[in-house]
Amino acid sequence: MLSNSFFFLPLLYRFHTRKSGRFTVIPFLLTDFLPPLAFLVSDGISLSAEFFITYAIAYLAMFNCYEFGYMINDAITILHEIKPTIRLTESEREFFYKDGILIAGVRCFFLIIFSFALRFLFSISVETMILGCLLLLFAYCVNNHYRNGFRFIANLLLNLSKYVIPVLPFALWNNQFAYILLFCMFPLPRFLCFFIKHAVKKYDKFLDFIQFFTSLICSFLAVFLYQLREIESFTVIFCFCFFIYRLAVFLMHNISNTNKECNK
Repeated sequence: MLSNSFFFLPLLYRFHTRKSGRFTVIPFLLTDFLPPLAFLVSDGISLSAEFFITYAIAYLAMFNCYEFGYMINDAITILHEIKPTIRLTESEREFFYKDGILIAGVRCFFLIIFSFALRFLFSISVETMILGCLLLLFAYCVNNHYRNGFRFIANLLLNLSKYVIPVLPFALWNNQFAYILLFCMFPLPRFLCFFIKHAVKKYDKFLDFIQFFTSLICSFLAVFLYQLREIESFTVIFCFCFFIYRLAVFLMHNISNTNKECNK
């Protein structure tokens, strides 16, 4: 049971199945955890220990549900794919088949714990966040089981939920521009990358270029929106850091491939 604890604890499943070399945490922070936080900061929310704890709990509540979608994809959806990406061993998949209900129950328990923490420790309304998490799970089920136009809609909802749900407890409804900005900077480029992946047959040859291109879009959007509206320069700096990270990954991957070809 202990060897399969990553099925139950938030974040562990992501790090177990989607490693990115030695620096697993850095890509996760840059592309997943920090973007919503950056926009909360740029929206003028005062920084405090309570703010960071609240955001961390809200993010864990969201990612706790998001990871269960990962599990369904890695254990069940791959059975219907021609060239699946194998992320779980056979014994790990068997464990999920056997104890899937228990895993789902524990994940729901964590969602309840996180929601209670936000409600009673920080007096934050969490109904919208919980509904968002349930919508995220529904979108992931559609994304995993359908291979038609519904999958593109589900993927768009997934990307949107991943970045918007963690900021819902902060009640930015009076500043819709913050949500528009958040949507344009990250979920939209990721959705375009997903759409191109299925539109181009030989996508694997263009994967790194398209990821690099989407990060370039993020950077230019940051500059454009910074000129269009008074946005804190922190957001622009963050987006350029994200761009530099993507550029470094793009260059390192291509240099590595070039060296492999030269050594053949």
